[in-house]
Amino acid sequence: MKADFHDRKRKGDEDHPPVREVTVRLSQPFDLEQSTECGQAFRWIREGEHYYCVIGERVLRLRQSGSNLHAAVHPDVGYFPTLELVGDVFRFDDKVPDILRELSEDRIIRKAIRSHYGLRLIRQDPWECLISYLCSINSNIPRIKGDVERMSVRYGHPMDFDGRRFYTFPSVDALAGAGEEELRSMKLGFRAKYVLSAARRIRDEGVDLLGFRKRGYEESFAELCTYFGIGPKVADCILLFAMDKLEAFPVDRWVRRGIEILYFNGQKMTDKKVREWSRSHFGRYAGYAQEYLFYGARLKELAAGFTNRTSSA
Repeated sequence: MKADFHDRKRKGDEDHPPVREVTVRLSQPFDLEQSTECGQAFRWIREGEHYYCVIGERVLRLRQSGSNLHAAVHPDVGYFPTLELVGDVFRFDDKVPDILRELSEDRIIRKAIRSHYGLRLIRQDPWECLISYLCSINSNIPRIKGDVERMSVRYGHPMDFDGRRFYTFPSVDALAGAGEEELRSMKLGFRAKYVLSAARRIRDEGVDLLGFRKRGYEESFAELCTYFGIGPKVADCILLFAMDKLEAFPVDRWVRRGIEILYFNGQKMTDKKVREWSRSHFGRYAGYAQEYLFYGARLKELAAGFTNRTSSA
């Protein structure tokens, strides 16, 4: 990716400090809307042409115009840190053209890539991702977003930017110090005990979640599955979206059904079989394959198309 620094410094005041934008000239496939709205991350907010997300202790604001991505960070960190933050979040270190070329050997994924060219994985903070996906158990995207936001409002720190208040994600200590009933009062339901257990274990054992990025997939998967509430699907989501394990292939009932229809003519399979087959079939970039195959409502679209092709063959 190439970047230019445009000094679009708004006249600031005490409540609204000046903002500078970095313009990234995109040299790889990238679609901001699809990448932030596909359901892999839960804190992105769209307002008009801008997308906002709290990343650590800062707010990232993005706008895409063709092959240019305009980024601003509050509080301002300057040119290179802004560029590095954007590149890290959207995995500009991945050689996406090569990844897509390799995956396109599969004819079904080839169609999905053509339909949603520019969809990228988002690299998330491991702690926030782990808690977010514990909140995802037997839930849906609007509810997960609500759960994460309520915890942030209660236990995070406020930041004002562009006339809107944002909140940092709670620290490990903040959630570990909460009570289960207090978490339940924020509509977490049965997930409250999972969140509290994970926070206290990570605090008490001094778990280095970033260290998982340096460990192998199988070892990381096995350890995550020892956490209360984390099963194979949630473990794979955390590994894919936060631990740099691109071979992870999260499987829920919709993904399982999709694989059954698209690749096995409707033959019934277990989640474990689908996970094992998918990781073997799609290989080192199975996570990218999963994201392209099951973005939004594409499952029904692809399944219908596949059925039509096989019936007319």
